Amino acid sequence: MSCSPVTADIVFVACAEGRIHAQVWVVGANSEVTRPQLLLQSWIVGGVPAWRNDGRMLAVSGGEPGAQALWLLPVGTPGKRIRLAKGGNIFDPNWSADGTRLVWGRWTEKRGERLEIIRLADRTMTPLETSVEPGFPQWSPTGRWISFFGSRREGQMASVRGLYVISPDGTQEKRVDSRPIIHRVWVRPDVILYAHRAKPAAECAFWEVNVNTGHRLELFRTGDLPKWIGGGRFGTNWVRLSPYSALLVATNKRPRRGLRSNPVSEGDIYRVDLDGKKVRRLTGGGRDGTPCWSGDGSRIVFVRGGKSIWVMNADGSGQKKILDVSVLSVTGTNRGVN
Repeated sequence: MSCSPVTADIVFVACAEGRIHAQVWVVGANSEVTRPQLLLQSWIVGGVPAWRNDGRMLAVSGGEPGAQALWLLPVGTPGKRIRLAKGGNIFDPNWSADGTRLVWGRWTEKRGERLEIIRLADRTMTPLETSVEPGFPQWSPTGRWISFFGSRREGQMASVRGLYVISPDGTQEKRVDSRPIIHRVWVRPDVILYAHRAKPAAECAFWEVNVNTGHRLELFRTGDLPKWIGGGRFGTNWVRLSPYSALLVATNKRPRRGLRSNPVSEGDIYRVDLDGKKVRRLTGGGRDGTPCWSGDGSRIVFVRGGKSIWVMNADGSGQKKILDVSVLSVTGTNRGVN
């Protein structure tokens, strides 16, 4: 689930039992006025659909395992699709800030995993060879760098992910941090804000790094926050960063199991300033998850109970249900938000 950079639209993937069948939907933050629009039906969807910065286009990967395609979906024009690439497993598309290029990951049996860039004006494709298996690519604001998570495979097992950057022509690759990264966001042209797992395992550490100089600054750790956030064995389950503050989903309870609930992402939503000094609990009840910021940072969209999409102000006030996903025409049972 993610929010448009410029409008109140929200894109989400609704899934049937076992996530075998998926549908990509867009709904406005005021669903009483804006009805949900079905944009794509797919066997699977590879990652979160990506918004272009003008809010008018989505990039989505979908299809059957090993035979996926990358689609452009114009928002507001249901049924229209533009296919950019096909073959293998395509995942995690991301737009450049100017909307002229896309980067994504692709796995094929012959080549393994690699990053690929397309220039939309002439459909020129550029593969990027990396020293590690790449995932979750993200353009820097100026287009000088692409950050990504990397892992090394030993036999059938992949090692812990680290944070890397590479230039779009593939000539420069740098490892920023070797620790398991949870989330990251570019906050300035050459500066990344990121969170990684820390010891003990329930804790997260938050850092800022300049990818040109390599200078890193630790901002705070969840272990230094009040005990009522992320204490206990299960700790912080979900992190979403912005240039101003972090959203955390934390719980002291063992997550509920079963198809109706995501066992790793439900709890209460907290907002933490980046110096770690101010912490606010925004929701209670232990059934909320997957929060994301609106484009202007004034509101937060989240999922409650795995089944309904809600919106609230950035301070936690004005909580309102937008949509109950179970009313959508998703094939199968146990419908939920991915």
